[in-house]
Amino acid sequence: FSRAKAGAMAVNPAQMPSGEPVPMDNEVFVLRRDGVVFDGRLDGTRYRMRGFVILTSLRAVFCSEEADRSAVRAVDLPLANIRDEQFNQPIFGCNNMTGVCGRIVGGNLANDVPWTLEFREGGVGRWLPFFHSLLAHMRRHMAGGEAQEGPAAPPVDEMCRAFVDPSDPSRLYVTDG
Repeated sequence: FSRAKAGAMAVNPAQMPSGEPVPMDNEVFVLRRDGVVFDGRLDGTRYRMRGFVILTSLRAVFCSEEADRSAVRAVDLPLANIRDEQFNQPIFGCNNMTGVCGRIVGGNLANDVPWTLEFREGGVGRWLPFFHSLLAHMRRHMAGGEAQEGPAAPPVDEMCRAFVDPSDPSRLYVTDG
């Protein structure tokens, strides 16, 4: 497979045969969270799909398990474009995260994407700290706090030692080096 180009797409990014997204240059896959429902409005059309989300050093990518029923197989949510994110714990229903992803210049959407990720299976004790840490890391980079050739790899090994939730079914990606 060939590597994807950063910022090239927001809907249906390149995927490997496993359904996971093709990594971008200098991208680190951090965790995969199964049992997620994506609810979002893509250029005026509402999509609600069940699948999994991959959290990386650059983006969160929702990958649908229902790709045969929709033209949308995956949705890219670049961390650099996410705003208004909020974690919700409703009295009735499952934990969820909402936010808005600004449109990608040169991407295939004309409007910002309001989104919800519903966590249908288990807790979010790994997802939340990793998501917030990676988002803060990206925001520091975007604010000019790091060299402009690209964000340095986040301190994933430190995050792994600090957060353990036995009810969270997330799978961590481990790299050597």
